[in-house]
Amino acid sequence: MTLRDLWLLVRHYAKWVVVVPLLCGLLAGGFMFVKESSRGESYTAAATLTVTDPSGILNTANLMNLASAVAQNVVSAGGDAGMTSKADATTQSIEFTATGANADEAVRTVNSVAQESADAIQAALMQQSEVYWDSVSETSSSALDAGEPFGAGASSADRVAALRSCVFTVSQATGATGSGSSNVVKYAVVGLLGGLFAIGCVLVLIDAVRRPLKTKENVGECTAVPVLAGGVTLQDGERLWANVQFASEELVGSVGVVPVSAIDTQQLCEALKMAMQAQWPQVHVVALGGNDLAAAMRAGESAGAVLKCAPLADGMAAAYGARAAQATVVVVRTWKDSQITLRDTLQELQLAGGNVAGIVLVD
Repeated sequence: MTLRDLWLLVRHYAKWVVVVPLLCGLLAGGFMFVKESSRGESYTAAATLTVTDPSGILNTANLMNLASAVAQNVVSAGGDAGMTSKADATTQSIEFTATGANADEAVRTVNSVAQESADAIQAALMQQSEVYWDSVSETSSSALDAGEPFGAGASSADRVAALRSCVFTVSQATGATGSGSSNVVKYAVVGLLGGLFAIGCVLVLIDAVRRPLKTKENVGECTAVPVLAGGVTLQDGERLWANVQFASEELVGSVGVVPVSAIDTQQLCEALKMAMQAQWPQVHVVALGGNDLAAAMRAGESAGAVLKCAPLADGMAAAYGARAAQATVVVVRTWKDSQITLRDTLQELQLAGGNVAGIVLVD
C-alpha cells in the first residue's frame, strides 16, 4: 500500500478515523476516572535533595551510594507506604515523593523527609570525617591507596576537609498534583492513540481483503479496458457517448449499460440517451431484468437503444444484451465494487461475445 492509498482510505473513512479513537480515549479515560473515584483522590508531591562536593576530592559514586542508603533508611523509618526515594548519580540528587489523600499533607511529608535525609547524610559524613581525623599521623600526608572508598589519592586531611565541606540543597515541594486526574489524562491519551492505531490496521486489512476500486488507477491495475467517464451528469453522458464511438470500429446504434453490482443506472442511461439523440432521434431506454433474455436480444438488435441491464448477479440478461448490443459499458461504484468483481464481470461479458467499450466510474 502506498501513502496515496493510505491517504485515500483516511479521507474516505474520515468519520471512523475520528470517532473510533475519540471513543477509545473516552472509554479508557472514563474507566480510569471510575477506578480512581472508587478509591478516592490521591495527591503526590516531590522534593529533591542535591549533594555536592565543592572540592571535587570525594568519589561521586561512593558519595551517592552512601547518601542513597541513608535516605532509604530515613524513608523506611517513617513507615509511610506512600513515601519513596530515588537517587540519580548523574545529577548527584535524590528525588523524594510522597502520596496522600490531602495535598498539603503530601507537601509537608515530602519536605520533612527530604530535610531529615539531608541532616542524616550530613551527620554520616561528619562521622566519617571524624574517623579519618583520628587516623591523622605523621604519615597522614602521604597518598592513600586506590582502594579507599572516598578520595583515593588524597591525604587524610584533604578527605576530612572534603567530607565536612559537602553542600546539601533541598528543593522543597510547593504543591501536589492529583494522581487521579493525571492518570485519567494519561489513559485517555493512550486510548486515543491505541484507537487510532487499531482503526488504521482495520482499514488497511479491509482494503487488502476487499481491494475496492477507488480511482482510475485502481481500474488500470486489474484490466486494460479504459475508463470512459466518471459521473452521471449530462456532460458525462456526452463524454461517454463520444468515447464509446471512438472506441468502436463501426457506427454504434445500441449501447448496453451493465452495472457490476446492484445500482440504479437510470440517470446515467438518460444522460447517454440525451447525447445519442443527435444521431439517433428515436433513441430510447429499455429496462431489462435479470431474466429478460429474449427482450435483451431484441432490444440489442434495434438501432437507437440504451439497454439498462440488471447486474449479472440477478441473471444472464446482461450477457445476452451485451452480445446483441453494438457496444457495452460497465458501471463501477467507487469504494463499493472490488477489483475481483470487476474482473469477473468483464470476463463474463467477453465470454458472451460482448463488445465492452469501456468503464464508467460513479460514486
